[in-house]
Amino acid sequence: ATTPQLDASAGLAPYMGIFFVAFLVSLVATPVMRRLALSNGIVDVPDLLRKNHREPIAYLGGVAIFVGWLIAVLASHFIDPHTVDVAGPIAVDFPISIVIGAAAIVITGMLDDIYGISPRVKIGGQLFAAAGLALNDIGFRFVENSLKLLGLGIVPDWLVYILGTVLLGVLVVAGCNAVNLIDGLDGLASGVCAIATLGFLAIAALVAIAAANDPFGLPETLDTDPTRIVMAVAVIGAILGFLPYNFNPATIFMGDAGSLLLGFFAIPSILLFADTGAAALKLATVS
Repeated sequence: ATTPQLDASAGLAPYMGIFFVAFLVSLVATPVMRRLALSNGIVDVPDLLRKNHREPIAYLGGVAIFVGWLIAVLASHFIDPHTVDVAGPIAVDFPISIVIGAAAIVITGMLDDIYGISPRVKIGGQLFAAAGLALNDIGFRFVENSLKLLGLGIVPDWLVYILGTVLLGVLVVAGCNAVNLIDGLDGLASGVCAIATLGFLAIAALVAIAAANDPFGLPETLDTDPTRIVMAVAVIGAILGFLPYNFNPATIFMGDAGSLLLGFFAIPSILLFADTGAAALKLATVS
């Protein structure tokens, strides 16, 4: 059989519907969350020091981003993703662990936006989200395949488990708080995350194309290619649906529910590149 050829347009075309679902749901959900926040007093009150807006601005924009992303992920189960082998399309099997982790992060952020919680409790919520990722071994395979790339393939499972656990905790906490720290100007954090995710999408497309056209002798089937692309287009679509309301002068802020969520999204987006073995990880790194 002849190995099918795949280019960028053919590889990404099946996923455009997911992008538009995320965009439209977020676009509609954001003003709904704004009205809900204003009616319940969930607002950011100016203090004339760091917060220089003239009137209280609604929070909960991050919830709209989450809803747009989640609906798009659910919609991915109804598409026919790109073909990377002669057997036909690979079904999108989106890891439930990412959904659980994202939900935990949004709940943690909402509690902080509404009630104000201590940093210790916020870190606890982030570590819970990191533990959720472990349900699909996200992080552990990164450690395992990284060790293989370094020529250390024979490593006890218990050591891989410990290293993977530590890696997940550190990366999730670091990612969440890195975005939270830059969320100080209208559209800054969400715009930066959209650009970064566009980079993830480009690398995911390159890996998918290389796997399909098999120039480096990679396995013909890389079963998480659809997952990586779905993750990227859903995040980008959800952010772009929120951004029109967040540009200066912003009418809604995404709050901790959004900044922590976008930081969390970056971590599985990166770690998914290790899910299919050392060869795929090496190709993604080179790309």
